[in-house]
Amino acid sequence: MDFVVFAEDWGGHPSSTQHIVTRLIRRGHRVVWFNSIGLRNPRFTPRDIRRMGSKLAGALRRENGNGHTPENGTAPLEAISSVVIPKPDNRLFRSINRSVLSAKVRDALKRHGMDRPVLWITTPTAECVCDAAKFSSVLYYCCDDYGALPGVDPDFVRRLEQVLAGRADRVMVTHPLLARRFPPEKVFDLPHGVDCELFSNDCPRADDLPQGPVAGYYGSISSWLDITLLKRLATELPHWTLVLVGAVETDVSELEALENVRLLGPRPHALLPGYSRHWDVSLLPFVNNSQIEHCSPLKLREYLAAGRPVVSVGFRRSATTRTWWPLPNRGDAEGFIRLVQEAGDGRDEARRERVVGESWDSRAVMVETLLE
Repeated sequence: MDFVVFAEDWGGHPSSTQHIVTRLIRRGHRVVWFNSIGLRNPRFTPRDIRRMGSKLAGALRRENGNGHTPENGTAPLEAISSVVIPKPDNRLFRSINRSVLSAKVRDALKRHGMDRPVLWITTPTAECVCDAAKFSSVLYYCCDDYGALPGVDPDFVRRLEQVLAGRADRVMVTHPLLARRFPPEKVFDLPHGVDCELFSNDCPRADDLPQGPVAGYYGSISSWLDITLLKRLATELPHWTLVLVGAVETDVSELEALENVRLLGPRPHALLPGYSRHWDVSLLPFVNNSQIEHCSPLKLREYLAAGRPVVSVGFRRSATTRTWWPLPNRGDAEGFIRLVQEAGDGRDEARRERVVGESWDSRAVMVETLLE
């Protein structure tokens, strides 16, 4: 099968879409990938200005997928960046963007000889290309509460999702609460997977991982992390080191002031097992908001495959995963800290066994079965 995919930027930290699409490519399917066209109105901040500049530079040259080849050597035929007006909630600008993107889609199909490909949309703003060509099927992959993301207009995104759900043949969801938004006859449960081989196999300890007891987290260090909880954890367990691996996108000054906190910055996905397989406890220290209530953390299965104890705050997804690890009640900082202290030594094979059948390859097969 052929696929046209609208999602985040190809080649960054791999999302669930990139994981599944990579496996589909391995299985012989052809893919043209369109980089993110954005959900929110940009602001004149250094980060947004850099991102807009990167988008413009990418659009001025045709980016062959091999220029963004991941570690396994698999990439789409092309990863295309398009210049669009970054104000998705403006009707006139959306109409202009629709014309620009539709022309890009038709050009790509002609260039690669694709006839009636599958249209896969992860970014709701790509709804505007549903009529760009004749597609054999339209899939919407809803893997987050996009309206709850920082800087996004929730009402606009929800309206856009409803339009997209009406156009789509299937809506693939990663969480039961997300499924409630869409017509039940169109919903298909597609949970996150895990690269069991990467996270379960032996690997060297990361050079910058401190010795002694370590509680660790990797991922974006953003507004969805409970900084107050992490500060209390580091303060009440001074003989432990709190390690955070990821790009800092929120105020962490209170953590930086503590001697037993290490902010190591982002690391390539392939190097993360060097941390999670060797620290003592993996953390899911989230705040209580709509985005977290609707999420199914991709890193959870990676943590489990690494075989280390997992300590999490209580959130709604725990109703289906409670047997995987003990959870304190929401807001129970004492319970969270106690579970970190009580985490057992060694690796627990039972944790790995929980995710053995949940590989990204199995998720790719689920997509194939859905389309067949």
